[in-house]
Amino acid sequence: MANNIVYPSLSEDSWVGNSQRIADYLFATFFASDYSQSYIYHKKICSFAYILHVNQGDMMGTISAVRQTLSDYFSRYFNNVVVEVQEVENTVDPSKGQISIYLSFTDTTGEVFNLQKIREISNTFTDKIIEINNG
Repeated sequence: MANNIVYPSLSEDSWVGNSQRIADYLFATFFASDYSQSYIYHKKICSFAYILHVNQGDMMGTISAVRQTLSDYFSRYFNNVVVEVQEVENTVDPSKGQISIYLSFTDTTGEVFNLQKIREISNTFTDKIIEINNG
């Protein structure tokens, strides 16, 4: 059974048809997008920065919004999307919040993916974001 999902990118990848690459783009754009970057898709842009802005000082609100937003976003392209978000205690600097994200889904061929499997392909956008975030 062929994967019939495609994701339009503005990179050299053009129309992305590989499930791992699509998920990599989705996860990366979630962190890189600006909520107000589009008038056409007003209130439909999935943006981590916007979630942080709206839920300043409310870790439970942030966790809930990240879970719901990622679930809705990945469900546009994949089936059986599972998103778990948890607060992680920051022992180095307790004034800074940290979260852990687990994400899994099934593509149209029935293959199950998670974030770790997405990172198995080389040079992912997700890896670049993790590297920038973790310094």
